[in-house]
Amino acid sequence: MARARKPDNVHLLQGTHQPCRHGNPDEKPKVEIKIPSPPESLSGVAHAEWLRICDVLKNSGILSDADIGVMAIYCELYAQFQTDPVEFPAAKYTQLRLCMVELGMTPAARSKITVGGGKKENTFADV
Repeated sequence: MARARKPDNVHLLQGTHQPCRHGNPDEKPKVEIKIPSPPESLSGVAHAEWLRICDVLKNSGILSDADIGVMAIYCELYAQFQTDPVEFPAAKYTQLRLCMVELGMTPAARSKITVGGGKKENTFADV
């Protein structure tokens, strides 16, 4: 399976953005970064998980209203898993894990996102 494409903001943070490959970031749609409100349809455990995970991810700068869908799916699957982990099917576990990866909630997903200072400093500039 091929690796998922990195978002442009990750390329910009890492200093690996190339306009010839990724296009002009000013021409792409912008999403306001904010903590989304939980949907009314969430169950009690899912609603509590929504509040917990929003608190955890609020400083990451990746949450927006565009993430409501994946967050709701994650929270409902998490609630089902918490209710009866023995009867939780493997297919739902895979969906739960994929939602966690999409939201940067696994160690592997977090390791792929680094907040760097853009271009590296040339150590030989003084020579």
